[in-house]
Amino acid sequence: MAKGKTKRIKGKQMRHPATLDWDFGATGPANQQGLVKERLADIDGTGTIKRARRVDMLEVWHKRGWLSGEAWDMAKKLRDAFEGTQRSQGADYERPRVDRSPKPDCAVDIQIDRLSRYRAITSHIADDDRSVIIRCVINGRAPEGRGQEAVRAGVLGLSQALERTLSSTRGEVVR
Repeated sequence: MAKGKTKRIKGKQMRHPATLDWDFGATGPANQQGLVKERLADIDGTGTIKRARRVDMLEVWHKRGWLSGEAWDMAKKLRDAFEGTQRSQGADYERPRVDRSPKPDCAVDIQIDRLSRYRAITSHIADDDRSVIIRCVINGRAPEGRGQEAVRAGVLGLSQALERTLSSTRGEVVR
């Protein structure tokens, strides 16, 4: 454990807490990764409204032009369908809470609908494309390879895989 500093001010001995050199908190480099600071508006010249939001690599690749617009749309649909399977049923805090077991049929139906939507989209992914799509879209990781050219080639392959998936879903309605 780190020792704090002791300082004398006007004859009194003051103790200051120790500072930790490894703890950067919310402003540390680990928390800044994927964080974009944007200027939203300047109201009446009094000040600028700013916000910070997280962007994933799919959005970065789309803005760079490495992912086509169709591939970007398909990736968002796939990611939203996957994230829908990870959510639980919402709670209505307006209604009084009663200590009883809820009606399970409704919750099960909602979860089945979410899984069915994800399954409907993933059933169109070709076996050769499945690993790169799962790696980049679902897990949020970069394609295999080192260096910018290898990653760019991997993103181009991802874009083509997503476009093939989209073209195989053309006959069906994918929300």
